[in-house]
Amino acid sequence: MVTKEQFEKARQFIYRQGNLLTRKRFACHFEQGSTQAVVDVLACYQNNDGGFGNGLELDVMSPASSGIGMEVALGHLLELEISNGPVLERAIEWVLSNQKENGDLPHPVEAIKAYPHGNWWEDDSGRIMSVAGLLGAMGRSHPDISRRAAAVFEETHIPFPEEIGVYSYPVALYLRYADGADKYSQYLERLEAAFPKMLEKEAWHHPLFFCHNRWDSKDIPASLWQSEAERAIATLQEDGNGSFSF
Repeated sequence: MVTKEQFEKARQFIYRQGNLLTRKRFACHFEQGSTQAVVDVLACYQNNDGGFGNGLELDVMSPASSGIGMEVALGHLLELEISNGPVLERAIEWVLSNQKENGDLPHPVEAIKAYPHGNWWEDDSGRIMSVAGLLGAMGRSHPDISRRAAAVFEETHIPFPEEIGVYSYPVALYLRYADGADKYSQYLERLEAAFPKMLEKEAWHHPLFFCHNRWDSKDIPASLWQSEAERAIATLQEDGNGSFSF
């Protein structure tokens, strides 16, 4: 699928342009690097309050802890199959200690605006759903977090939308993995039915690779992974870059 030449160009690009976390993740997956080395770098993005900021989400350079920072951190821990340890324990405490009136996670808009950021991050909501789903996938569900996620899901996704987009993954994570979400099984069925259309509509975004640890599911057939991988690999450029993220 990927030629040796393509792999080496991609590797060189990652080591030339990627930050330390990306390089350590690459080494962990492809060069017998250690899981702990990735966790050690991830811990550098964790604040004293247990939350994550400091540019962990690449389009939010603010040091302030945020819901999206937490989501990205948990995605990395899930990728590494880590379900315990001080980084995760402190993260869970931050989620338990920080909530908006409706139960969602806070989004520190003014702190985000004070640093380089993508304008689309001047508003955000629903991260408690992705966090509940990620923790569920890790076997670390917490009843309070699950309760808050259910309340936000009901507030924002009932009635359930006819179509989903590439950024609908928080609800996908919630419905697939969060503790207690099985009571919404009819909505999961509707999401899964809409999934193929989303992949086609958002093909340029390469959803399974752009947000691979958010859209990943044991129910995705190998043939679909194969076709989506071929589509992503076709975008590899001479310098090793591609229109998808690692």
